Order: sequence, then C-alpha cells, then structure tokens
Amino acid sequence: MRRISIIHIGAFKAGERAYRDLADEYLKRLGSEFKVSQTEAKSCREVPARLSPGAYKIALCVEGKRLSSGEFAGLIYDKPALDFIIGGPDGLDGAVKSCADLLFSLSEMTFNHRLARVMLAEQLYRAYAIKNGLGYNR
Repeated sequence: MRRISIIHIGAFKAGERAYRDLADEYLKRLGSEFKVSQTEAKSCREVPARLSPGAYKIALCVEGKRLSSGEFAGLIYDKPALDFIIGGPDGLDGAVKSCADLLFSLSEMTFNHRLARVMLAEQLYRAYAIKNGLGYNR
C-alpha cells in the first residue's frame, strides 16, 4: 500500500465546505491502493514536525517544477510514501521549501491554497486512473 500525507497550512473556513468535499471525493476514489491522510498545520513552523520519516517530501509552490499528468503519475508510483505540503495564504517559507525533496508547481498561475488542495487531490486521482487504465484521463 502506498502512503500519501497531505500537510496543509490552515483549515477550511465556514462557507468553504465545497472545496473540502470535492478534495475528499477525489481522495476517496483512490481506493485501497493508497492510504491518504490530511493534516492541518497552523503555520509553517509546525510543518517539519508533521513530516513522515522516510517519505519523499513535495512542497507545492509556483516556482516549482511542472510535470505533465503522466510524469506526475510516474512520480506517485515511484515512491512508496509521499508527503505533500501546501502553504496557506502566504505560501511556504524558505525553511519548509528547503526540507522538500521536490518543489512542485501545479501551474505558472497562483491558486489559493483551498483550490490547490482540490487540484492536488484531482491530480492524485488522475495519476491513479492513468496507472490503472480507468479512462478518466481521456
């Protein structure tokens, strides 16, 4: 079983339930092949303590490397344990970025952290669909 941990700065607020529900729906579709956990940190200072020993650490930031969905699927299936780190309204600080194995960008555009969580969840499901021939990616 592959393990994915999503560490995010800040919680969904009242009125943002749709973001949380959509992210949760995509993550639920991953089935038993993945064990997914989501952890909230109140600030970047809390992130290092929430990282999993031995996991490949990926920080989402606009200046990070961009991958195609196929390349992302290859990355997901190449590593048995992944920690994804998503910043809050102010992004991620340099200390968090420096502890990452990969700086990863969803796009050249900047998205709010709530939408980034949904987009990451969708890309995780897309990677799963690509590797399992589900046709979702078509």
